[in-house]
Amino acid sequence: MPALITAGTRVLPEWIDYNGHVMDGFYLVICSDATEGVLAALGFGAAYLERTGCTIYTAEAHLTYRREVSLGTPLSFETQVIDHDAKRIHLVHDMLDAATGERLATVELMFLHVSQETGKVEEMLAAEAARVAAMAHAHADLPRPPDVGRRIGMHRDRATG
Repeated sequence: MPALITAGTRVLPEWIDYNGHVMDGFYLVICSDATEGVLAALGFGAAYLERTGCTIYTAEAHLTYRREVSLGTPLSFETQVIDHDAKRIHLVHDMLDAATGERLATVELMFLHVSQETGKVEEMLAAEAARVAAMAHAHADLPRPPDVGRRIGMHRDRATG
């Protein structure tokens, strides 16, 4: 199974800063459609919340910029489920220029399965957990974007501080 592909978004004028590029915060706004697409494919949409009282929350996001993105750029996403357990889903969206295929940014996310009633993290129901496991298994051999698992830090030579 290839990575889940989401396409159809074009960079809008309200997302552009004074430098002529997409503003930082809009990268996460833009990738929300890809997030909704993968969550729907896994069965975690509005109907799931209504039926179970549970939903998916984003617990952590890591955005890595590869290239400046300007007005009108057509965008698509390649999404991979990297890992999962009974309560969490770890995935990555690779933002691409839909016209050229050039990689523009990576958005790595950690999701939690949460009960709206208790506000606590709970195990996913069996059917949805099986879909997550199946997608993760199908994506296991795909090449990972090089930014997956990267952390922020300043690399310093211990001798010079």
